[in-house]
Amino acid sequence: AGAGGRPLGPGLRVVEEDGGGVIACGECGAVLSGAGANWKGGARVREVPLQEGNALIPDPHRLIDDDVVLRQFACPGCLRLLDDEVGRRSDPPLWDIRLNGGN
Repeated sequence: AGAGGRPLGPGLRVVEEDGGGVIACGECGAVLSGAGANWKGGARVREVPLQEGNALIPDPHRLIDDDVVLRQFACPGCLRLLDDEVGRRSDPPLWDIRLNGGN
């Protein structure tokens, strides 16, 4: 994506490109998604056991049956870490930023 745009939280920006908005990496400009989509779909994803993010967290299997993971989302261009989240392995990534009334 071209230079400029508007900041969209830490590490992301919204850029107008070819008549529509896109969500891009704030560092290198790699396009992650259209403005109406979940940007995490265009990121590189790494899933690791929850304890890898914090060794003090007890084993989640002691509390629930589902497999809980730490997901890390990075830019596909420069590999900058953009976000992380905790969730069940079977769940899709959280959609934490919605623009243009995305579904």
